[in-house]
Amino acid sequence: MNINDLAGSFRRVGAFGQTLNTEERLKLELALLKIHDFEKFDEVLFWGKVQGVKKDYYLALALNFNGYYEFPRKKFFWASEDFVFAELPEINAEYRKEAETNVSLFSGEHDKIIIEVKQPEEEEENQEAKAEGSQEGGENLEGEEEEEKEEKIPPKNFTELDRLAYVVRAVDVETSVVPLGAFKITPSHELRRNEAFRGLSQENVGLLHNYFH
Repeated sequence: MNINDLAGSFRRVGAFGQTLNTEERLKLELALLKIHDFEKFDEVLFWGKVQGVKKDYYLALALNFNGYYEFPRKKFFWASEDFVFAELPEINAEYRKEAETNVSLFSGEHDKIIIEVKQPEEEEENQEAKAEGSQEGGENLEGEEEEEKEEKIPPKNFTELDRLAYVVRAVDVETSVVPLGAFKITPSHELRRNEAFRGLSQENVGLLHNYFH
C-alpha cells in the first residue's frame, strides 16, 4: 500500500475483513512519513501486519528507483505496537533451515531467543590461556600475534526478529506480482512506474499472463 493512498487501500481490503483500526492507521501514516524522510526514498509502502500472540508486527517497504540499474533498491522496516520503525536485519544463512521449518506462531517479542549460541569450550579455554599468558608477561610468537590481529565475529543468537526478517523476505520473493504495463524502463535503464497505466480491464484482470513475478 502506497503511503499516498493508505485510506483508499484500506477501504478496498476492508471488504475482506483485513484492515487496521483508526488509531493504527493514524500512527502508521505518521511513522511511514518518518521513514520516507530518513533516506529520501522514492516510495514507502505499507507491506503488511504480522499478528503475534502478545504483540503484532507492522512491516514497511522502502524503494529507491533513481540510480539503480533495472531493479530498485529495497529496504524493509519493522515496528511493534509503538510504531517506531527500524530496519529489518539481514538474513543469516546459517539459520535458513530453522527459519523454513519453524511453523510456530510469532509471539511479538522481537528479542525472544529461538536458538541460543553457546561459545565452544575450546575457545573459552584458549581465551583463559591467553589471559594467563599475558599476565605472566610471556612472549608471543609472531604467528599468534597475527591471529590476534584478526577480529573474529562472535556467534549470534537466532531471535524472533531474525525469523521475521527471513519470513518477510521469503513471502515477498514468492508472492510479489505486478500487472502488465504498470512499470516502464527508462532510457537510462531505471525502473519507473508508468504514469499512463490506469489498471487492467475487466476482461484482462483475471488472466495470469497479464502479471509479472
